[in-house]
Amino acid sequence: MAVPIADIAWARAEPARFLELTTLYHPPDPPGLTIIASRMSSSGDEQDILAGAQVVEQILDRVLPAWRTEIPASRVNRWCRHREAAQRAEAVLERDGEVRARLGGDAPDLNASAMHPWAWEGARRCDRAGTRVKPSRRPPGRSTPRRRTSWAART
Repeated sequence: MAVPIADIAWARAEPARFLELTTLYHPPDPPGLTIIASRMSSSGDEQDILAGAQVVEQILDRVLPAWRTEIPASRVNRWCRHREAAQRAEAVLERDGEVRARLGGDAPDLNASAMHPWAWEGARRCDRAGTRVKPSRRPPGRSTPRRRTSWAART
């Protein structure tokens, strides 16, 4: 499936910016105290992170639709799930064309809403019924099926 984003460069820059804002670090302990905790803090300003998250979430929803359920939440920092999803989305946006070409998914994507109405009307009933049409069994390179002839014409 192709990534449904018009401006790939922008879509790559936003998660990268978000990753910079949410770089994790251990805050220093107060003087005279030692705190043992697994929690970490984000390096960016909370307002900037929230504004960035609003945009990044929309990008992630397009690139990785199931990111909210596939990537587990973390108790280390509130933005860990977003960070992992942003890292994955960067990889998808950067290498989607290569992966599709190498794995054979480089066929054009068909959008039913872009089809001529009567081309889609014939398929709509099968689609609603859950019927899938099997591809024809033609030899490679043959665009039309062979015509059948009678036995009398073959001999």
